[in-house]
Amino acid sequence: MNSSFLTVRVAVTVSVLLSTLALSRTCEGQGSVRYFGSSCGLQPPHGNPKIILNGTYSVGSVLGAGVTSMGNVAIQYQCYFHGYASLYLGANDQQMGGQPLPFLLPMSLTAGWPCQVLTSSDFLWQTVPLTAWPPGGSFTSLVIPNDPRFLGQKIFFQWAVSYGTGGLNCLPWPGYISYLVTSDAAEVTVGR
Repeated sequence: MNSSFLTVRVAVTVSVLLSTLALSRTCEGQGSVRYFGSSCGLQPPHGNPKIILNGTYSVGSVLGAGVTSMGNVAIQYQCYFHGYASLYLGANDQQMGGQPLPFLLPMSLTAGWPCQVLTSSDFLWQTVPLTAWPPGGSFTSLVIPNDPRFLGQKIFFQWAVSYGTGGLNCLPWPGYISYLVTSDAAEVTVGR
């Protein structure tokens, strides 16, 4: 990705995020993270996506965002495995497009698992392929701008993972199956 495109993407994301975030500030001290909700899919550690955030959660810092626990489904069931994980950022965990949160995705998309959208999906930050390390996971990073208007703001994160498995010896699902699952969610309060 060239640097001019990245600069424009960051500038646009910052201005849109600032205009979308709730204006109430909870604190201006140290940043924090709170995980909530549950992921869906096969029982851990075989295809149940978990969100992981790391960093200082403060203005001007780099925040790492990962999803893990997806690849073991291929090892467990002798299947080939591929997929993509999309990280969504949101301004709240109360409603999205006028619909109350959380809400269930249609079972036809999730292979029958009760997968929930836990946060508003105001921005698609990035879609990345699932990798071998972390096992069947993905990782990306973003910079919290060094802008005092972010102090005390809450930013919500959730991964949506679309993946498929297949193969003649793929048990319990011989052939090919493709589905969508969701991770648990995280709420970051931006600090100093």
